[in-house]
Amino acid sequence: MGKTIGTSGDIIGRYERNIMTPSIDVIVKIAHTLGVSIDYLAVKTNIEPDRNTLKRLEDIATLSDENKSFIFRMIDMALRDLKTGQAYATKYKIKTMNLQYITDTKGHKSAVQLPLKDWEQIQKDLGELKRLRNKKLFMTELAEAIEEMKLIKEGKKHARNAEDFLNEL
Repeated sequence: MGKTIGTSGDIIGRYERNIMTPSIDVIVKIAHTLGVSIDYLAVKTNIEPDRNTLKRLEDIATLSDENKSFIFRMIDMALRDLKTGQAYATKYKIKTMNLQYITDTKGHKSAVQLPLKDWEQIQKDLGELKRLRNKKLFMTELAEAIEEMKLIKEGKKHARNAEDFLNEL
């Protein structure tokens, strides 16, 4: 690492043992070499956003307060729904049902019988999971729309006129 950032291995060792404190220029070089942010080095957090996440945050930062608020509400909704989905998945791993297996004449299981109450709960939960998948699709399409708007703003893509847009629908 020392050679990569233009210093010696001994100096790096002194930084690691807190004998010396690197200058801000050296900190920037270390962060760049390791592919992490300066915040990550300084705060020693376990969270290091990848480049795509940082790029999205930069894009969001350029939006109006109203649009930022909308994006954050969408993210909050998606996180809440994902957590709900995880709770449902956990629920099914733990929950036991009163199942009865129906076997054929050779003793092979050929069907399952369960109480109507359990069946209704399964249908309800499957409906909820379908709703969560639809929200995930919405969030994906929203991210694509934001990216398209950014490209239009940068002049890398041409905006469609209203007639073309409506014909696409």
